[in-house]
This record gives sequence, C-alpha cells and structure tokens, in this order.
Amino acid sequence: MLGIQVNLATGVANGVLVVRTIPQCADLLRRVVTNSLEFELRDSPSMWYLEEKVSGCVYRVVSKDRKLTNCFWNFYRRPSG
Repeated sequence: MLGIQVNLATGVANGVLVVRTIPQCADLLRRVVTNSLEFELRDSPSMWYLEEKVSGCVYRVVSKDRKLTNCFWNFYRRPSG
C-alpha cells in the first residue's frame, strides 16, 4: 500500500516508502535516520522524478507542464513583505 498526502500549508507531499522485506526495512530506516537516502533522477515526457533506491518508490515529482507548475507556485508562493 502506498499513500500520498500533501500538506496544504506548504505544498510539500508527504507519503510512504514501501518495502517488502525486513532487511530492506532495516536498510531504509537506517538511511532515513542517518540522512543517507540515495535517489535516481528519472525523466519522463511529462515529469521529472526522484526514485528512492532501496524501495524503488517515487520520492518527489516535478511536472513539466508549465500551466500546472504556474498554478502550484501561485497557490503556495508566500507573499513578500
């Protein structure tokens, strides 16, 4: 099971990294605690995304759609001043 949640105050996606074995779980937890997660940058026609190496889960996504990107930043941009 994989759940994706978005913090509406910041626009940051919060989700779950899913693994299938106890050794993978231990490795992933160690990497989270020691801030040593590793990622592959992937490119598709519609987006760029980071894939976490141990779980193979998508960690972050950036749309290549200019209108969608503009809408995102207009919604989450903090007013200056």
